[in-house]
Amino acid sequence: MQIKKIPRNSLVSTVVMRIREVIESRKLAAGDRLPSETELAEGLGVSRAVVREAVGRMEALGFVSVQAGRGMYVGDGDSLSSCVKLVSTAMAMSPKELHLLVEFRLALECQAARQAAKRATPQDLADLTAICKELKQAASHSDGIAVDFRFHRKIAEISGNSMIGRVMEVAHDFIVEAMARATSEPRNNTQIANLHLTILKAIKNRDPDAAEQAMRAHLERHARRLDGWAD
Repeated sequence: MQIKKIPRNSLVSTVVMRIREVIESRKLAAGDRLPSETELAEGLGVSRAVVREAVGRMEALGFVSVQAGRGMYVGDGDSLSSCVKLVSTAMAMSPKELHLLVEFRLALECQAARQAAKRATPQDLADLTAICKELKQAASHSDGIAVDFRFHRKIAEISGNSMIGRVMEVAHDFIVEAMARATSEPRNNTQIANLHLTILKAIKNRDPDAAEQAMRAHLERHARRLDGWAD
């Protein structure tokens, strides 16, 4: 199968749009089988981590269906078109809108961090630790952003509030676009992982106040980088 390759430093949102191109070019309908994760990664010239993140986002919103042991299938076509429109909107965000997004994340994720400090299981902590390690070892800018989002989404999951996780999935394109604008390329994934480790430490210590403060400090630093004057 011939699939156009994309630059390795492109964002996960570009992969979403390329998957849509595959669906349209092959005239696939809801329920039709899609190429495997490996085939997409090879065809697009990106890592499986990038494809996995794109597919995970699309699956969470109902645009594709992944069936264990069987493969990946097309979801509702109208919803997929809406997803691509959302990606385009995210890329066109103004500086003011980016800061409104940070305010939104502060309200959402600081509470998630508090709850995660109360509810995290040993397995949850192990998962967060593994994500931080993966973040340090991310091979590219886009891989780093994909793993970064997974860390924040995992905290939302640990919080036990399913609504927080759903809202973060819907806002995914906006969040990763802001991450891309706030970080230089190549991305200093080791430094960014250390910032996340501060949040993880507070969660491990079962300290809701410290977890909230660490998340707030992280997101406020993110806001300053969007202004272009953070260290």
